[in-house]
Parts: sequence; structure tokens; C-alpha cells
Amino acid sequence: MNGDPSNIPDFTIVDDEQISETKVESENNKKSNENVGTLETDFVLNPSEVSLIQKKRHKLRVFDPEGIYTFKHIEIGYFQSFLHILSMCISLFLIIAFYYLVVTETQQFVTGLGKVSDLNVLDKLCMSFITFYVFFKIKKTFTTKTTNFDTRYRIALCANSLNRIVLNYLKLTFFFFAIIFMIILVEYPDKTVSSASDLFENGEVADSLSIITWFIFIVIVIKAFKYCGKGELK
Repeated sequence: MNGDPSNIPDFTIVDDEQISETKVESENNKKSNENVGTLETDFVLNPSEVSLIQKKRHKLRVFDPEGIYTFKHIEIGYFQSFLHILSMCISLFLIIAFYYLVVTETQQFVTGLGKVSDLNVLDKLCMSFITFYVFFKIKKTFTTKTTNFDTRYRIALCANSLNRIVLNYLKLTFFFFAIIFMIILVEYPDKTVSSASDLFENGEVADSLSIITWFIFIVIVIKAFKYCGKGELK
């Protein structure tokens, strides 16, 4: 009782809850490090996989706007840009020729009036929409900052989009011709192909096919230019 009060006992109070929390944190950290190590070992690529990825990154794309946008960080070579420009010119020529063919084939000569266009309202609306939509998306592509080498990327994206339109429209045309030819063989075996095909060029069947064709064509155009204009605006 009469001891020196300055001799304070030297001990530390230990909180059991704090120790348990520290143990739990250390165990969690250990588990997370083990998981990271496991993931790293799982994602080790062998040389053949690396070679395949490199080929995907640098392959020539002519009908693949999605691939151009996915690998937009990869610089496009000058030779590929030349091929893109060449293919784009061919696609533009085919699209313009298609429009010219549609307009000229629907013109009929009427006595006293001259040549009169047989295009209906649906044809004019669809052709106008496709024209303005394509110009809008191309303009947006050339005013959007996406990569450090914008010019080659923009040319590649526009070329692939236009080429995709031509390719898908050719597929659609062959598909419809195959269906029509099969119907002619089954329903009109006694008629010639030319006389039977007239049934699909005039009347209700022709109008129904026109609506379906224009709807699918618009979907093709919209999907082809889906990735045009994506990026950071200047």
C-alpha cells in the first residue's frame, strides 16, 4: 500500500475482437492473392494462340465493320487503305447503278405526257431514307475522333459498311430468286420462267414482296452503319 506510485505496471490491454478482425482480413487477402495467381496461370497463352490473335488484329477486313471498330486501336497499313478505297469505289458504283436501274426500269412512256415514273410512295420514301441515312452516318464518321490515325480508320469503316450493304443485298437477292424459282416450279410447271415471273412483278404479290424487300434492305443498311460515328466527338 505504501509503494511508490510512480511504478506503473507495464502491460498492454489486448482486444480480442480486433485480433479476430485482423486474422479475417489477412486470410481474405491471402485468398484473393491465391485467386489472382490462379487466374494468371489460367490465362497464359501458348504461341499458337498468340499467333492467332495477331492474325485477327492485323487481318484485312473488307466486309466487317464490327471488326474494324473492335480493333480500332490497331494501325491500318497503307496497302489495306488502298484496298479499302478501291472496294469502296466499287460498292458506291454498284449502289448508284442499282438506284439508276430502279428509276429507269419504272419509267413508262405515256402518249402526250412522255416518260412517267412508276415508283410508288413506298419506293420513294425508302430510297430517300437510305440515301440520307448513309450520308448522315458517313458525315458523322468523318467528324468523330476515335483513334490517332483517324483518316485510315474512317476510310476502312465506311468501306466495310458499304461493302457489307452490297454483300448482304446480293445474298437477299439470290435468296428471293431461289424462293420465286421454287414457287414457279411447284405452282406453275406449265408456264415458262419469263411468263411466270411476270406474276411476281405486278399485282398484290409484287407489292407484298416490295414491302418485305425494302424493310429488310433498310435493316441491312442500319446494321452495316451501326459502328459509324461511335467514339469521342471532336
